[in-house]
Amino acid sequence: MEDYTSNFIDETSKLMSKLENNLLEVEKSPENSEIISDIFRIIHSIKGAAGMFGFEGIQNASHSVEDLFTEIKAGNLKINSEIIDICFNLIDFIEKSFSEKKIENLNVLEKNIIDKVKNYINFTEKDYHTHSKTISTFYIYFHPDNDFEQRSINLMSILKDIESSGEFLKFEKPYFPLSDNQDEDRFYMYWEYFVTTDRSLDDLEDIFVFFDTGFKIRKIADISLVSNSEFIQKTEDNQEASSYFSDRFIEELILNYSIENTPEKNEELQDIEISEPDSRMDIISIKRHQTKMITVESDKLDKLMNLVSELITNKEGIKIISQREKIRDLTEITDNLEKISRNIQNISIGLRLVPISSIMTKFERLVRSLSADLGKKVHLDTAGTDTELDKTVIDNIAEPILHIIRNCIDHGIEYPDERILKGKQESGRINFIASYSGNDVIIQIHDDGRGIDVEKIQRKALKTGLIQVGSQKNKKEIMNLIFLPGFTTTEEVTDISGRGIGMDIVMKKIVELRGDVTIDSEPGLGTYITIRVPLTLSIVDTLQVIVNNSIYLLPKNCVSTIIGVSIKEVEENYRENHVLNGDLVPVFNLKKRFGKYTNKEKGRIVFVFYKDKQYGFAVDDILGEHQAVLKPLSTMFNTDYTFTGASILGNGTLALMIDVNKIIETSLRETY
Repeated sequence: MEDYTSNFIDETSKLMSKLENNLLEVEKSPENSEIISDIFRIIHSIKGAAGMFGFEGIQNASHSVEDLFTEIKAGNLKINSEIIDICFNLIDFIEKSFSEKKIENLNVLEKNIIDKVKNYINFTEKDYHTHSKTISTFYIYFHPDNDFEQRSINLMSILKDIESSGEFLKFEKPYFPLSDNQDEDRFYMYWEYFVTTDRSLDDLEDIFVFFDTGFKIRKIADISLVSNSEFIQKTEDNQEASSYFSDRFIEELILNYSIENTPEKNEELQDIEISEPDSRMDIISIKRHQTKMITVESDKLDKLMNLVSELITNKEGIKIISQREKIRDLTEITDNLEKISRNIQNISIGLRLVPISSIMTKFERLVRSLSADLGKKVHLDTAGTDTELDKTVIDNIAEPILHIIRNCIDHGIEYPDERILKGKQESGRINFIASYSGNDVIIQIHDDGRGIDVEKIQRKALKTGLIQVGSQKNKKEIMNLIFLPGFTTTEEVTDISGRGIGMDIVMKKIVELRGDVTIDSEPGLGTYITIRVPLTLSIVDTLQVIVNNSIYLLPKNCVSTIIGVSIKEVEENYRENHVLNGDLVPVFNLKKRFGKYTNKEKGRIVFVFYKDKQYGFAVDDILGEHQAVLKPLSTMFNTDYTFTGASILGNGTLALMIDVNKIIETSLRETY
C-alpha cells in the first residue's frame, strides 16, 4: 500500500509541476483558453486521484478550485493575480499534505482555500457542468482488476466521479469468467454508463489516470441523450443481466444519433462491416496511452551507476593485465570492452540528466511572490533552460540559485520610482542563462539593478575585522568578501535578508559540487554572477598523481599547465609562490600537507584555474589520465576540506580525489 501511495505522490508532484508552469504562463496570457483548459484538466486529475487514495483534504480543496475554473471556462470569471494566488495556495497545501502530520493544520489550510474560492463564485449544490454550452453523450465501460484495493484505490470515488460528470444511465453487472479466454484477475463487478456532460474525452479519461487497462470511452453524439425516452428504451431493450453492450450496438448508436452523420456519410458507414468481438477482453487489453517515455525510480539509476562503476573498474584491471602480459588477443578484447563500457557509461549518465527547466518554476514563483511583497516590478528572462545536468547536481544547485535571485530582487533591483529617476524602465529584469562548456555547465545570473557598492563592502569588512587597515585588495577580492560567513551590508534585519546568511551558503554548496562562483558588478548597471558546475559527479576524468609514494586524483577539467620543478624550489611552508609566465602564482605543497615530506630532487607542479586565477599543487610525479568513478566518503570525512571522494583503480587500490576548490577556498578564507 505504501508503494502505491508513493506512486500517487510522485504522479501528483509531476502534475503540480506542470500546473505551476501553466499558472505562470496563463498569468501572462489570461485569455489563453488552451492553457485554462489544461489547468482545469490537471486540477481535475489531482482531485480524482486524491479521492481514489483517500486524501480527502486534497480532494475537497481541488474540487473547490476546479469549480473556480469551471466558472472561468464558462466566461463568468476572468483570470487575475488573486485567482493565481489561490491556485498556488492549493499547490502549497498539497505539498504540505504529503509531509504535515497535524490534521488540524491541514484543515485550516483546506478551509482557507475553499473560503477564498467562495469569495469569487456563488455556486449551489447543482451540477456545475450545466454552465457549459457544449454537451455530449459518452459511453463508458469500466471493469477494474482485482488488485485495486491493494493499490489503495477508492473504487467508489471513481464511480462518484463518473456520476458527478452530468446526467447518466448506469448499468451495474456481475462478472463470471466462465471460459479460459476470460480474465480471472478482473473484479467480480463491472459498470457501463451513458453520460451526458460538458466534459471532454480527455477529462473523462483522466478519471482513470491510475488504470492502464479495463476501461473504454466512446463519444455517442454531441447532444443530450440520457433523458431521451427513445434512447433510454433502446439501451434497456438491448442490455441483459450479465452481458456487455456489444461493439455493434455502440456503433449503431453512434450511427443513429451523431448529428455529423449526413446521408452520404451514412451510406459510407453502412458499407463498413462491424464485427462482433470473440470476447470482451479486447476492451480490457486496450492501453490508455502509447508512449515512448517511461518513469524510472532514481534508486534504480543509482544502482545502474554502481554497476557501471564496477564495469569500468574491472575494465581498467583487464587493461593493466593486457599491457603487462602483452597478450595480443586480450588487447583486442580490451579495446572492444573500452568502447562498449564507454557507450554504456554515456547512456547511464544520460539517463540521470535532467533539464534545468525542471527547477525553473521555483525561481519564477520566487520572483513573482517576492517582488510583490517588496513592492517591486521584476521580470525573469531565461535562455538555455533545456541544458541538462545530473540529477544530483540539479537537486543541490536549486538552493544556491534561489539565494542569488533573492539577493538580486532584495539588494539589486531598485523600486519603480527610483528606476524611473535613473532613466531605467519601471520593471527590473533578471536574466538567467545556462550553457555547456566542455564537461561543465555555466549558469549566468544578471540583474539590471543598482550594482554592488565596493566601498560600502570594504568599510563593513574593516569594521567587522574581516580585513586589516592598509591591506591592498583589488575590486574582485573585495567583492568576494560577500561569500564569507556572516558578512552582510544590510543594516536592518528582515524576513528576507540582514542575517549574514546566504552568499556563504551559495559558495559552500557550489564548492561541494566541485564547482565555483564568480561575481562582477558595475554601479548602476547591475551584477553578474557566474556559476560553473560539472555535468555529472559520478564519473570524472582525472589525472593520477603520486604524492609521497601514494596515488591521488586531480580533476582534469581545471588543469591548465604542468611543469617539472626541483622540490627544493618549493619551500616547506604549507603555501608558497612560483613564477609562471611572469605572474606570481600561489603553490600548495601536497607533499608537506600530507605529512610525509621527502627531499626528492625532482617533482611536478600542476596548475589549475579557480575563479579566473591560477594556483599550483606540488606533487612527486604524474602517472597519467584516469577515468574515475567516484564514491562518497564516510561521514567521518564530512569536515575534511581536502578530499571529495574516492575511486578504485584498475589494480584494486584506492585513490582519493583531491578537492582543489575546497583547498583553495579554505586557504583564501584563512588569509582574510
